[in-house]
Amino acid sequence: TSIYPKDDVELGVQNTLICHVTGFYSPSLSISWTKNNVNVTEGMSLSQYRPRAE
Repeated sequence: TSIYPKDDVELGVQNTLICHVTGFYSPSLSISWTKNNVNVTEGMSLSQYRPRAE
């Protein structure tokens, strides 16, 4: 799993965090963002499960 900003980080400038999850078996997976132990749902977007070609 990797979490990284979309753009270079600048103090006081909004950015987007990207979470890239790998190394799990089964597309049935639940992932959530939290801030101070509270689920964050506003401003989120989700991508689809993409199986890795082996």
